[in-house]
Amino acid sequence: MGEAKNKQEHQNLWLVVAISSAVALAALVSEIRANYPEKTPSVKYLVSATAITTGVAALYALFHSFKAFAFMLKIEAFFAFSNLVLWVLAIAVLFHKTDLATSDTAPNTVTNANLYYFSWLGLIFSCLVFGKMLDDKHPWFENLTSRFNMWGLLVLTSIVSMASGTNWWRDSSCKSATTKTTTCQNLELAFAFGAIVAGLSLITMMAAFCMKERKNIMIMWEAFVAVVGVVLWASATRRLTQPNAPASTIGNLYYFTWLSLLVSIMLLWDTIVEKFKPACDSDTEAAEVVNEEMEAKSTPPPEAAMPETQAVPVGETQV
Repeated sequence: MGEAKNKQEHQNLWLVVAISSAVALAALVSEIRANYPEKTPSVKYLVSATAITTGVAALYALFHSFKAFAFMLKIEAFFAFSNLVLWVLAIAVLFHKTDLATSDTAPNTVTNANLYYFSWLGLIFSCLVFGKMLDDKHPWFENLTSRFNMWGLLVLTSIVSMASGTNWWRDSSCKSATTKTTTCQNLELAFAFGAIVAGLSLITMMAAFCMKERKNIMIMWEAFVAVVGVVLWASATRRLTQPNAPASTIGNLYYFTWLSLLVSIMLLWDTIVEKFKPACDSDTEAAEVVNEEMEAKSTPPPEAAMPETQAVPVGETQV
C-alpha cells in the first residue's frame, strides 16, 4: 500500500512538471514568433530545455502507470536531476540573457505571464521531484529535521532575490555613478542581506546531517538563523517594496523578497513551537508507541487449524 502511494506521488509530481513545461514552451514559442525573431543561442537553449523537460516529465508520468516500463524507474533519479539542472539553467538564461518574460527597460516588470509563472513552476516542481527521489532512496536523508526542505527553499528565494537585485543594480548604472542614489544603496543592502541569509541557511542544511542526535543544539541554531532571516528580510522588504522602489512592481524581486521574509517567519515560528513544546506530549507519544509494541509482542500468534478427524466405526482401527 505504501509503495503504491509513493508511486502515485511521483506520478503526480512528474505530471505537474510536464504541464508546467508544456505551457512554458508554448508561451516561449509564441513570444519568439511575435517579438523575438533572432534565433540567438540563448533562445535556442530555452526552446530545447523546455522541450526536453516536457518530454521527460510526460514519459515518467506514464512509466509509473505501466509495469512494462518498471525498468525505467531504476534510473528515475538521474532524469529528475537532469530536469532540475535544465530548469535551473533555463531560468538563469530567461531572466539574465533575454527579455522574453520581463520588460527590457524594467527587469522587474512581467510582460509574458504564462512564460514567467509556468517557468518558475517547472523549476519548483523539478526540485520537488528530485527531493522526493533523495528522500525515498538515500539513507542520509532519514531522520532529518522537519524544516530541512524549508531551509532549502529559503536558500533558493534568497539567491533569486540577490540575482534580481543585481539586474536592477546593473541597469541603474549604480557601478559608474559618482554619488549613489537611495535605490542603489537599497539594492546593495538587499544583496548583502540575501548573501548572509543564504549562506547561513546553507550551513544549517549541512549541519542537519552532522547533528541528527544533538537536537537541542540544532534547534537553538535554527532559531538564531531564523531570527537573522526575519530581521534582515523585514528590513529589505520595507526598503525595496515602498512606492517608487525597485520591487514596488510585480516581478522576481517583489515576489522573492516577500517569499524570503515569509519563509523566515515560518521557520522561526516552527522552531519556537518545537522548542517550547510540552515534554509530556513527546513522552505520551513515546509511551503509546512502546505500549503498542508490547501488545504486539504479547499477542500470541494465531493457532493453526486442527485437521478434522473422521469418526471410526466400532471394531475398526484408524489408519
